Amino acid sequence: MLKQHDILRKFVLGVKMELSNSLIVIGEAGTGKTETILNSLKELKLKEDEHYKFINNYSSPLELYNIVKSVNDLKSPKILVIDDGEEILNSSRSVGILRSALWSTPDGKRKVCWHSTSPKIESQVFEFTGRIIFLVNKLNLKNSLIKALVSRGLFYHIELSNKELIELIRERSKEKYKDLAFGQRKSIVNYIEKISKHSDKLTLRTLTQAYNLFILSPNHWQELLSKTLK
Repeated sequence: MLKQHDILRKFVLGVKMELSNSLIVIGEAGTGKTETILNSLKELKLKEDEHYKFINNYSSPLELYNIVKSVNDLKSPKILVIDDGEEILNSSRSVGILRSALWSTPDGKRKVCWHSTSPKIESQVFEFTGRIIFLVNKLNLKNSLIKALVSRGLFYHIELSNKELIELIRERSKEKYKDLAFGQRKSIVNYIEKISKHSDKLTLRTLTQAYNLFILSPNHWQELLSKTLK
């Protein structure tokens, strides 16, 4: 059975193979969404600003229009990765741009338009030939505009249990971190597992926090870490 991050990698491959124009990934912060997406693109030999463009947080509708347009200049598969895109999706004008970019008209073309009443900005239209990956922590699936956007491609909701998070954390602890010995990293993970079984604050970022607290205070790091997971 595929693990959740492996499923996410499969979906990224589907976008790369141009089997879908979009992928929307929803999941709590610290579940490895961004890391998995970027690592998947790297494993597929895709380079930032050559095959894909990465933006995060907020862009105005006009700025988003121009960013989407610029993706056409990339090499195939021409992917735009939007991380922490909640604010963008809160704008009906931005969602309209994205919907047009992902769904073709009867002639098979995905035409994106910008109509402006300002004499300083010309109305524009272009055909989008790329793909878009959205990463969000939360999504209002009751919103009709969001529903329409979701229907235009792949959608995946990643939900990791504490047990699954610990498994991923243990796997990551095999990688070197500063001057910490493997035995120290293993002990840190064992303690994380011990105190986090019923915590709702455990994320993949907890491992780095624990490492840094150990370095900061080798004699009191357990007490300090416990406070962060309460």
